Amino acid sequence: MRAMTAGIVLAVLSVACGRHVEQKSAVQSIASTANDHLIADVEAATQVNQELKLSQVIARKEYYGLSEREVKIIREAFTAAEYDRLVLKFLDPNQKRGLASPQWAFIPNVSDDSGELKEIEVVDKQGRKELIDGTDRVEDLAFPLITLGFSEKIEGATQLKLADVPAADGGLMLNSLEFSNDHEPWIKGGAEVYAVISFLGKDGKGTSELVEFPSVDNDGKRYDLRQIVHLWPQNKYQIANIAFFEHDSGYNYSELTKIFITAATSIVTSIIDPTQTTTIAIAGLVGQLAGKIVDALPAGSLTDDDDYMDTINTIEKYAPGVRSGVSGNARVEMSLYQVKINDE
Repeated sequence: MRAMTAGIVLAVLSVACGRHVEQKSAVQSIASTANDHLIADVEAATQVNQELKLSQVIARKEYYGLSEREVKIIREAFTAAEYDRLVLKFLDPNQKRGLASPQWAFIPNVSDDSGELKEIEVVDKQGRKELIDGTDRVEDLAFPLITLGFSEKIEGATQLKLADVPAADGGLMLNSLEFSNDHEPWIKGGAEVYAVISFLGKDGKGTSELVEFPSVDNDGKRYDLRQIVHLWPQNKYQIANIAFFEHDSGYNYSELTKIFITAATSIVTSIIDPTQTTTIAIAGLVGQLAGKIVDALPAGSLTDDDDYMDTINTIEKYAPGVRSGVSGNARVEMSLYQVKINDE
């Protein structure tokens, strides 16, 4: 049985390696024929934290200088599901724009610690190739880089707005956020950070909500957000937890929400005698929620799954304050935000 399992794994790896060769050829096709319009549009989109989809490029193939033959090569290199997620990004960490011509690379859908990210093949317009390390020594990069890879944005995510906060009841505001390590290799561009807030709902069952932070994309930088992440009226008690993740997977907003809510609903206050409900008991249940949330996402060795970053435990409604995460990676400043009636 072991021999058969090993054979299956080797077969999967062999197929994957063969497909990566085709995908690198697709990138070479784009690099060799694309014009300055494409380079400029990829750069412009990246600068405003957007992504230029490959499907958009193919739809305007003449404008971007791609021939029918090149389009055929590109389409044959990817499945329909992969094609829908492919985006182009512009990376220039060492400010080489104008000093060197951009080079091109395909970023495979593999885990962040994969050896494939340490040996990324880049190609220039003439087809010359070289290898770079996509996880280390970014300061050695001597040219801008345009990457073709899989979008990591959370499709369908929405932000809580101040207008959603009931007067006087208030919400938990995240004033600032900083990470020591965003768990994102430089080759993949900025991190896509989101948080899962877990708490006990009005029905006494564990629940959660997902909040995205599209502006938080680098570690070692303090972000002043002033963003509402939780509405206290939804909460049966006055405590909550926040777990932070970096989005790599193909899960969209609704899929992630279902995963985390399903994990949270296993915690219910009904297991506590209502006449003996104590602060310590409730805090213990909310603490268990944090563990359920962290363990909720499946992890795969051959795919790029979301990375757990840190957790802030037992956040109190009236004393949120400045807190560090349990692993010391996250540092946040929080406050209670209450809508005030304007003086007349």
